[in-house]
Amino acid sequence: LNQIDYLIMNHTEPDHAGSVEQLLKKIPGLTVVASTTAIRFLKEITNTKFKYIEAEHGQEIDLGGKTLQFIAAPFLHWPDSMYTFLKEDKILFTCDSFGCHFSDPRVFNDLIDRDFSDAYRYYFDMIISPFKPFVLEALDKIKDLPIE
Repeated sequence: LNQIDYLIMNHTEPDHAGSVEQLLKKIPGLTVVASTTAIRFLKEITNTKFKYIEAEHGQEIDLGGKTLQFIAAPFLHWPDSMYTFLKEDKILFTCDSFGCHFSDPRVFNDLIDRDFSDAYRYYFDMIISPFKPFVLEALDKIKDLPIE
């Protein structure tokens, strides 16, 4: 745990943020990186002081050979959501925006031999579709990223 410098909070939905208070206790120098709204929420959730960076849209953090870029994505599907792009590896972490309720013990896409498009569609329809205008905004923000 003492090797962890940053906690990137793409959103504060309770199933993702429920352990933050304990992490802050176990890692005293931890810096939380999150949207301004998420920092405000986390202060209320944890009822403790902590180091933080309010990530602005487009802001980057150099981790020494790896760079994180933050993309504002409010209301996808939480008011304080943001995406994180790992530039060198061309990976975009999108919170819950493009998820689904699907489980397979083979956790890597190249090992899965069935189509679960229906699960993606159901997830979008039930959870994300009320936020469709925000999805379109987010897609516009990420369209030029070299995502692999």
